[in-house]
Amino acid sequence: MKHILLITAILFSSLVPGFSQKVKYKELFFLLKAENYTDADHYLRIFLKEEPEHPNANYYMGRMLQSYLTEQDMLNSSARVIELADSSLLYYGKALNLTTEKFIKKRDEYYVDFKRRDIRTGKFTVKISDIQLDIEQRMAAVKKYKSDVSKMILHFNSAVSLYDSTISYYLSIVEGAGSTNVLYFNTGPDELQLLRKLAARYDSSVFHLQTFQALMKELGTKAVTQKFVESTIEIYPLDTVAKPDFYSETVEVWNYNEWAKSAEDVILKQVYPLKKRMLAFDLKLKELHDTIINDSLDARPEIFRLATENVARDIEDFDDSSLPAAIYNYRIAEINLHSAINYWYNIVADTSHVGVKLDVLDDLSKQQRGNAKLLKSLQESNNGYERLVFSEFITERYQDENGIEEFIAAQTADVYNDSLLLATLHDEVMEEDKYAYWHNESIVLEAGSQISNPDSSKYSTVMINPLSERDMGFYAWMEKADSLALAFSISPSSRTLDTLYTIPINSLVAGNKDILDLKFMSDSLATQERVWVLNSTELDVDSSYQIQVFTTHLSRGAGWNKEFSVKEIPNAIKFLQDRQKIALLGINEETILLLNANGEEEEVLETELETETEGGEQ
Repeated sequence: MKHILLITAILFSSLVPGFSQKVKYKELFFLLKAENYTDADHYLRIFLKEEPEHPNANYYMGRMLQSYLTEQDMLNSSARVIELADSSLLYYGKALNLTTEKFIKKRDEYYVDFKRRDIRTGKFTVKISDIQLDIEQRMAAVKKYKSDVSKMILHFNSAVSLYDSTISYYLSIVEGAGSTNVLYFNTGPDELQLLRKLAARYDSSVFHLQTFQALMKELGTKAVTQKFVESTIEIYPLDTVAKPDFYSETVEVWNYNEWAKSAEDVILKQVYPLKKRMLAFDLKLKELHDTIINDSLDARPEIFRLATENVARDIEDFDDSSLPAAIYNYRIAEINLHSAINYWYNIVADTSHVGVKLDVLDDLSKQQRGNAKLLKSLQESNNGYERLVFSEFITERYQDENGIEEFIAAQTADVYNDSLLLATLHDEVMEEDKYAYWHNESIVLEAGSQISNPDSSKYSTVMINPLSERDMGFYAWMEKADSLALAFSISPSSRTLDTLYTIPINSLVAGNKDILDLKFMSDSLATQERVWVLNSTELDVDSSYQIQVFTTHLSRGAGWNKEFSVKEIPNAIKFLQDRQKIALLGINEETILLLNANGEEEEVLETELETETEGGEQ
């Protein structure tokens, strides 16, 4: 190696003394033979200017230019590669035509690599056919290289052009459908064709790009080894669709084929069938609504069956606040409400059970309030975006946007009218709820109220005793002709009494109906047992006051009923000995009368008065 470098240096020094000196090919040949084209290039070109018909110089010019081919950057210098290939072929062609037997014999030292032993003579000779074959093979190699490079560049340019076309198709789709749902629910045959063209263009672009990269690798050029990266389109539309740098080491592209085929798959397999179901479902709801309005039917079993079709839920897989789903939800609730109202008029309204009516009306009111909320959701869903997404649905079922506006306006009026109707019904039933009914008589269930009944009885309610949410006990004075009695019972939620208990009131005390006691011998918060003390306000001949003491139990009726004469009008009641005794107290809290649990009078002892039971004064 050192010898070669030394010879190269000596030869180079002999070639460089001055520009006017003629290049000596014999000396230049050693650089060419050693393929030292870096040093030989300049002088070989000078020599060929002086002797353009030199066979061997043309041959080596062809070889030198051929060697330059693989040193070029195919992407950035493709024109230079073609230029070098053409020049190499030109010089090879001249060498092929200029090489003769005569020149070979004269300058056989230039063709030492072609010397072969002649089988007949045993001498080493150079055959022109071997030289010609070598040149032809080299020319064929250059032509193939040039062809491959041309193909490679063609594939590269095609990849770039087709990707540009892919972007144009994508932007056209985005222009027509600015969101995924607009695309899904508004794609017709033309839009599907555009999606397919997009996928095909992208596939073609990728094919040409990958073919280009394979050819570039096969040619072994100095161009960078490219890495091809496809990114999935997860959000539509893309924030940017900038063209990738096809000259960089990493070519990053959006996988439009995957996106387009996925979109087409969703549209054909999910959205198209869903759109048909949407139209059919809305029509069924409309027909069912008209039926219950016209025929006063209860369609709740049918609406339950329809609800199991899950059309609204399937729409929510794409849009959780969609306009069609809001319409369906409202229509279903409206049908349920009007079915329940029909049930009210067909069944409930004729019943005398007030509690049942109120329960049904409570449910109806809850449904009506729910409808009002669903109507609000429907109004909120009726926006520009939702109308754009479901424009086909609106056109098919409501003609246009004005049609959907008219529909919502009509439902707004219905919701308001339903609220008025239920309020009126509720007021009517609440009026019924004020009365307890005993045969053909009515009793107002409101303390301080009174009512005269058809049989001339007059009831004045003096006390209401709530027992549950709707059941209540009541106490009322019952005046009939010249008699007075305390009437009491439990009024069930139906307000129709099963029984009515009465206690006759002594005529001497009938003019004073003050109630001194509120409860006696009961651990229940909803106390049913009471002690009553009624007294006259006038002294009798013995300077005494007549009083009547009795007990009542709302469920069991009257208890004991006693009359006593006392020197002072009782002012309070005290329960003694764990409620086993009752002390009636005067104004100074002195015991006027002491009774046991059976209403029997007992002697007053000081020790008994000191022991008070829970309950205290009343």
